[in-house]
Order: sequence, then structure tokens, then C-alpha cells
Amino acid sequence: MRFGKRTNHPVALVRAAGSLARGLVETGRFDEADEPVELILAQFHRLPAEDRGRAERSIAWTRDGQERHAEGLRHSRRALEIFRGLGQRVQTAVELGSVGWFLSALGEYGEAIVKCEEAIPILRDLGDRGNEAAAWDSIGYARQ
Repeated sequence: MRFGKRTNHPVALVRAAGSLARGLVETGRFDEADEPVELILAQFHRLPAEDRGRAERSIAWTRDGQERHAEGLRHSRRALEIFRGLGQRVQTAVELGSVGWFLSALGEYGEAIVKCEEAIPILRDLGDRGNEAAAWDSIGYARQ
């Protein structure tokens, strides 16, 4: 499959590539998701910081679906660093939970619990029950 670049708008291109990568993973076409991820990576230098954070999150999600957890952790940590640097409390809390999940998947249970426990009070305060539940799920996985 060739994912064409018919636009020169990096944010639009990255969002479309991220959606395609997620769709390919969701339909079991795991190896084909690499091409849109490469396109995202090639556009990073053109993206504003917040969109780089979102792109990192999108790649992390794709790598999780491909069960490439070490790569997913690397991208999730980058997203966390970006969102923390921007002072984005919501996105930071979400990424803390994501980092916790990847750490759990990689067997780094103690560190996973620490990250998720950092995320939970923020998510609870924000009323984000879905991501709070995901953080609790990661803690449960790590403890088991």
C-alpha cells in the first residue's frame, strides 16, 4: 500500500497517517501500519510541540497494537515529556497511564505502579473515569 502525500500541511498529514495506522492495526494488518508510522516520523520536524506529543501518542498506540511494547514505551515517554513541558495536565496524566501500561507489559511492574499511581489522582480530579480505569487496570495487571 502506498500512502500518498497529497497535502503539504504536516498536521493534517500526520493526523491522517495516524488514523490509517490505527485502522490497519484494528483490522489485523499489523505490518502495513509501519508505512504510515514512518510518514509521521518524517514529519516530526515540521510539527508544533503539542502535535508532536499527539503524534508520539499515536505511534505508541500503534506499537501497542503490534505488541512492540518497547517501542511503544519509548514513544509514550516522549509524549509524556512533551506534554509535561507544555504544562498540559490532562495530557500528562493520560500519558502517565500509558507509560504505566507499557512498563507493565514489559514486566517493569514497580515502575508501572508508580506511574499509574501518579496519574490516578489527576485523572480523578479531572473526572476522566475512562483513563482512570485504564490506569487501575494497568496496576491490577502489574500486581498480578
